[in-house]
Amino acid sequence: MHKKPSLNTAVVFRTPFWDRVDGSPTTVASRITIWNPHDEVIRRFSDPAKDGDVRASGAKYEKAEASYTAAVLSLQKLLKDEGGIAATSQDGKQELSMIAKQLQQAKEGTLDKKKMSRFVKSLDHYQGVFDILSQADFSGLPLIWGGIKLVLLMSKTSSDTLSKVFEVIIDIGRSLERIRGYAMLYATPRITEFTVELYEAVAEFLEKVIADFKKSPFRRAMVDLLQPFEVRYGDLLTKMRKVQQEIKDDADLCMHVRHMQVWSSHSMAHYRRDLPMQRHQMYQGFKAMAEDPNAAIFEAIRKNLFRGFELEAGYHQELESTYKTTTSKAWIEWFKLEQKYVPSGYSHETKIIQAECDAPDPQHALIWKKQQRTFASHVPSTYLIWTRGMTAQSAIASLVHQILFQKTEVMAQTGLDLDQFKEANNSPRALWKFFTHLVTTLGGCMVYITIGSVGKHEAAIVKKFVAMAKTWDGPAINVTLIHPFSDDFAKTEDVINLDDKYDVHPSLTTTDAMHHVLVLELNEGKKVSETIQSLLWETVWREVRYAVIGIAFNQVVEHIQIAVKKVADTAREKDVMSNEQDDSQERQERRAKKLFTNTDAKHWNAAVSVWTGNKWSMDALREQIQRHIDIVDIHLPADIKAGLKEKLDLLLFDDETELEPRPLTESQRMSIWDELQNAIRPGTQVMFCSQIEELLSAVLEDYRMEGPEREGEAKTLFVYLAKTYFAKSGRWKDTFSEDKDLVANGITKAIEIGFQHLVEAFASGGS
Repeated sequence: MHKKPSLNTAVVFRTPFWDRVDGSPTTVASRITIWNPHDEVIRRFSDPAKDGDVRASGAKYEKAEASYTAAVLSLQKLLKDEGGIAATSQDGKQELSMIAKQLQQAKEGTLDKKKMSRFVKSLDHYQGVFDILSQADFSGLPLIWGGIKLVLLMSKTSSDTLSKVFEVIIDIGRSLERIRGYAMLYATPRITEFTVELYEAVAEFLEKVIADFKKSPFRRAMVDLLQPFEVRYGDLLTKMRKVQQEIKDDADLCMHVRHMQVWSSHSMAHYRRDLPMQRHQMYQGFKAMAEDPNAAIFEAIRKNLFRGFELEAGYHQELESTYKTTTSKAWIEWFKLEQKYVPSGYSHETKIIQAECDAPDPQHALIWKKQQRTFASHVPSTYLIWTRGMTAQSAIASLVHQILFQKTEVMAQTGLDLDQFKEANNSPRALWKFFTHLVTTLGGCMVYITIGSVGKHEAAIVKKFVAMAKTWDGPAINVTLIHPFSDDFAKTEDVINLDDKYDVHPSLTTTDAMHHVLVLELNEGKKVSETIQSLLWETVWREVRYAVIGIAFNQVVEHIQIAVKKVADTAREKDVMSNEQDDSQERQERRAKKLFTNTDAKHWNAAVSVWTGNKWSMDALREQIQRHIDIVDIHLPADIKAGLKEKLDLLLFDDETELEPRPLTESQRMSIWDELQNAIRPGTQVMFCSQIEELLSAVLEDYRMEGPEREGEAKTLFVYLAKTYFAKSGRWKDTFSEDKDLVANGITKAIEIGFQHLVEAFASGGS
């Protein structure tokens, strides 16, 4: 089993619902739930009150018990003074009913029969609640019955007060029916506590009423006049109503907790029963969406994943669509040659292959993608064709998008939801963690990246993958990195120089690049992002710029071959024509060296041919040209791009034919390539060939001073002398022109001519 990478990130990876047992988060990969049945807060509204809770005499009951004790003592004293007998909880209700009926008969005209009936009925509710409290060992409960009895007897002389007392007792009684139900359904410590507080409030009310009736009739009349019933007992009535509301609120919350517990239990049983079918259906549902660009889920993923760089969401689809229309099948053979030096097939071991070249070929990425998704479909294969303006974050997002596009079922496997894509997009670090998490879950990945520019974001992405080669201990990940020569890029131990291995013929690279741009400009809808448009224009400039190296090299070799013969002929003619017999200094010097004969010229030409045929020597020439071309910007200058685009727009505007993009024939490619070379050669001739004849003349002078007599000696001597003039530190390099416009103007003119010939090829119908 592979070790999973650290998930120290703001992204929360959730497991699918079928992997949860109790809904609680156990790891960073667990689904987050909004409540936990084991939390202390939830348990206070779900667990029943224990004996210890009911009989508790802790701090939370101290206030209630103190008030209750005072009420009990007061009632006991008043009952004793009035000769009242405390009814028991068994017969108290019957006795009160009889007293109420007697009062009704005595007050037939003032007391409402319906009110009296409700009062008698409410006594049932008192009976039930007080019985529950008596089971909880609350002593003194019978005093409530006695208190009510005493209040009825004492208030019979005041119909108004008696009616008000009836209303209070009836109102409390109605609530007690609900409270009794709450206490039985939700026997929690809090419900028990609030019920005790209600008991205390009732006791306080009865105590105050009894105390008021103990006053003299005159004082009682004055109190009734100055303080009506509602004012005199308002605080106690409010307290009783408040406690009743608190009991109701607690009961409502208890009901919700019970509901959630039942729902959770039912859901878990449901999931366990239907788990296999649900998991299979969800997995197959996601899998069916894979590689369907019209699936709604990918639009939602792109919206969240590419937040901040939305234009790049369709980057790969646009690029692939453009290249499919124009890319020649000839690229397949060149890709096979690349694979000889940069094998990028699937490996069961993590492998990072890094190669350098001045102009990576983006067409190879599309061929690679098609090949890998055919022969290694068990793991996702992602490619990236870097264009200037991309960032490390958008690059990783593109890789993640491709993984999800191919292996959409991973969303079911890992419980991904759309919000997690927003979380992943918070930073490049979070997005990288998200990428490695997907790679780990899917058991590996293949990545092919070509970069045609140099910058801090390009360097950052290369560095990340190079570091992975040393630290990754997850499932196999195979990465191919191809980028320009630059010290800014981190390097693996074995970096391959592709420019030393092979070169795709420029007749293919240059015409293909211009072909792509022309298709872009003919697309009236312009449904291509700015990123892709920029990439296609950049590719034209970069490919023609790179072709300049080969054009200049061939031109230098041609000039050498011509100059070698010319300086030899000049030397031989000078010796033949100089027949004057004098003792001049010039004649003495000429006599000091052997005359340059036809045989010498033959040896000289042979020696030069050996040198120009030597790969190491010619690589040195080519490298010097390649390095000097760096004075020309590798990126397409904005002013040149604007000028080229304007001329292309006018060219298309002037053409009256119906232009239809189509692949070029080989003869059309070669014809265009010849025209491109003719446009570039004047500038490269001035830059690299202006003093080749003078340099070879100097080499010949040194060569004749040594005077080799045999062909073998001549070859050895020339190679030795050539190092002084044409090696990396030789004199030829000092003759290079520093005027970059010589080449830049040639590239610009070549692109203009190339577009013109492409339009003509489209107009001709490919003949």
